[in-house]
Amino acid sequence: MPGNRRSIRLKDYDYTQQGAYYVTMCANDRKRAFGDVRDGVMVLNNAGR
Repeated sequence: MPGNRRSIRLKDYDYTQQGAYYVTMCANDRKRAFGDVRDGVMVLNNAGR
């Protein structure tokens, strides 16, 4: 049912300006495509680099 999801974007925020953004990604079968978190630190694999 396209069109029935509400946006989580801030109403008056200009997303074209420079800044840091979090990106959420979903992976098939929860595979770690970009590395692992070890002791609270992200350790990138080749794809993550």
